[in-house]
Amino acid sequence: MKTSRPWVRRAVSCVCLGVLTTIAVAWAAGAFMLTGDSFDVTRGRALSKQEWWLVGIELKPARKRAISTVMIRASHYQESDTLGMLPGWAARLPEPVTLNAWPNAHYEIVEGCGWPWVALTYRFSGLGTGVATTGKVTGGLELPPRSTGAWYDPRALPCTPYVPGFAANTALAAVVWFGALTAVEGCGGRAGV
Repeated sequence: MKTSRPWVRRAVSCVCLGVLTTIAVAWAAGAFMLTGDSFDVTRGRALSKQEWWLVGIELKPARKRAISTVMIRASHYQESDTLGMLPGWAARLPEPVTLNAWPNAHYEIVEGCGWPWVALTYRFSGLGTGVATTGKVTGGLELPPRSTGAWYDPRALPCTPYVPGFAANTALAAVVWFGALTAVEGCGGRAGV
């Protein structure tokens, strides 16, 4: 029974290191990775004669962003409705309430961070009239924004776990840590250390 105890201790240590690695990667992505200027539209729908609802998603390694906003409606906009294509971590995007007038302050973002899968998320709700110039972060630790221009670009350390991605990233990191620690121990034993 004594021979299995070091392996159990190592396995528990590797799971703990896996959790820390998962959080560190997600926080590094949330704090330092830049977002782009474009995203794929997954839904475009008229809310009224003046309001247009747009849902889009941007997928980058270690950082994903889903956005829901109401814009002023242009005559050339074509309706599309493929919202079912949003990933599970972005399912928290709310539908806007139509005001039947412009401006409508609806500007919502759900951002997921982690690698290789989204592990932690946060949500941003824009405030103001028209394009949001400020807002509130929930489920994360707010950092100074990247941009406060025409499109407010929030930044936060995500703190809301997306369980499937968090578990998968932790398991993967734990396996890597277990292999690394086992290899180091094996090399140390052969060298007579």
